[in-house]
Amino acid sequence: MVIQDLKAVAGSIEASGIPPQPAVVAIDEFSGLAGDQVAGLFQRARSAGMSLMLATQELADMRRVDEGFDEQIVGNVEWILAGRQNNPTSAETVAGLAGTEEVWVHTFQTDDIALRSKAPFGRESGMGTKHRGREYLVSPDEIKRLPVGRMLLVEKNPHRTDLVDVLPADRQTPNNREAA
Repeated sequence: MVIQDLKAVAGSIEASGIPPQPAVVAIDEFSGLAGDQVAGLFQRARSAGMSLMLATQELADMRRVDEGFDEQIVGNVEWILAGRQNNPTSAETVAGLAGTEEVWVHTFQTDDIALRSKAPFGRESGMGTKHRGREYLVSPDEIKRLPVGRMLLVEKNPHRTDLVDVLPADRQTPNNREAA
C-alpha cells in the first residue's frame, strides 16, 4: 500500500508540471513487498526527482520475489552497496557487477619426472602459453569474506568500485565484533 501511495505522489509531481524537488525514499527489506509495485515505483520515481534507496539482506531475497526481479532492480540502480554475501550465486553476481579487467593468463607445462618419483608436482619444462583473459576486480571469494562494517561500493556511471568502511572498527558493538 505504501508503494502505491509513493507511485501516486510521483505521478502527481509529474503531472503538476512543477519542477520536482529532490527527495530520497528509503525502503528496508523491500524484497518482501510486491515486486511489480516496486518495479513500477522505479519507473515513476526517477522522472519525479525521487531517489530510491532499497535495502535487502541478500540478492537471493530478490530472486524469491519474481523471476528476473533482481535483474530488473539491478538494471535500474546507479549505486550498489553490498556487504558480505554468503550465497555463492549472490557473491558471483556482485563480483560481476563490480566488473572485470583484462589480464595475461600464463600456463606452463611440467615434465613427468615428478610422476615417476611420486612428487606432487612436476618440474616446469620451460614450455607454456600466454593469452589474454578476464579477471574479477573484486573476487566472489573476497565478497564472501567481507567483515562486518566493510562493503563493496559499485558506481555504474562512471564505473568505479571501492571497498568502503561503513562502520569503523572503534564503533562496532560487541555483537558486531563477534560476527566479524
